[in-house]
Amino acid sequence: MKIVAAVGTVTLMLAWAGCTGSARKDKAPAHRDAVPAPGTCSNDAASCPGDCNAQGYCEMAGEFGPEVRLPPARYAVKYELRAHEGIMNKDPALLVLAEPLWVSKRESSVGDYRKCKGCSPKAFLDGQPDDTPLELSFADAQAFCKATGRRLATPEEWQAAARGPSPCTDPLEVRDDRDGTTCNFRRYPWGDDQTPAALCKYGYNSVCEARQGPHPIGPHPDYASATGVEDLSGNVEEWVDGAYEGRPAYKGGHWDRMGRDPSELWLELGVPGTEYDDYQAPPDPTRLGVRCVRGNPKFELKLRPAPI
Repeated sequence: MKIVAAVGTVTLMLAWAGCTGSARKDKAPAHRDAVPAPGTCSNDAASCPGDCNAQGYCEMAGEFGPEVRLPPARYAVKYELRAHEGIMNKDPALLVLAEPLWVSKRESSVGDYRKCKGCSPKAFLDGQPDDTPLELSFADAQAFCKATGRRLATPEEWQAAARGPSPCTDPLEVRDDRDGTTCNFRRYPWGDDQTPAALCKYGYNSVCEARQGPHPIGPHPDYASATGVEDLSGNVEEWVDGAYEGRPAYKGGHWDRMGRDPSELWLELGVPGTEYDDYQAPPDPTRLGVRCVRGNPKFELKLRPAPI
């Protein structure tokens, strides 16, 4: 780790398994300098081994459901430095992916867990339909992703899947204030609209309609983020690979924990850009949703100047 006084930089060098193949579209992506070759998606300059989704990103079918590829680019995030790294900085920053990252398009299901050959049976899953959202303890969620050759996303990677790439190059440009957001630092997966109408349109919750539980795992295009990843703004809360003072972290909305009032939405959604503190201390064995990512790309975090 390296932190510079003017603009800090954290660099992680990890391995990633690349993919090749064919794809669909020719439109040049607005957030990239490269000109895409024929057969690429509109927001990804690399050849796609699957299909392009409605948002212009590459998707590929996997053993545990479709995955969306986040291309090498800059992503505006709220940086949440883990306690073991010595400081806590939640200022806006730029996550720079040097290699692609595959993110599960949908939350994991009970059926996914049953297909996991290296996972221990769980009595509380007995009798549940395969398309029920999988909810596990933090430790079990980590173990499930690992057993399936994947891992939990970091808080920053989760935000990247919700927002999509940023056009900005300097972390000092990234802000979220009363004048609005910049650099694609959207407050929510659908944008900056925090009205009750937006909550009801884009966030699956029991306030807007009578609901008795989360909806089954399946195609939910109405609840897709800027990259096409679904249900980041509702259904079940999801574990992420972060912790502060020993407490596991989670992000995303919950089907029964949202309000119509914008102030409640701002505080309770727990999605990118809010003031919600997503570092919680739920009692064990609290079970939350699981979404895995594939690949350990090299990435850089460009930080704002460290606070005095």
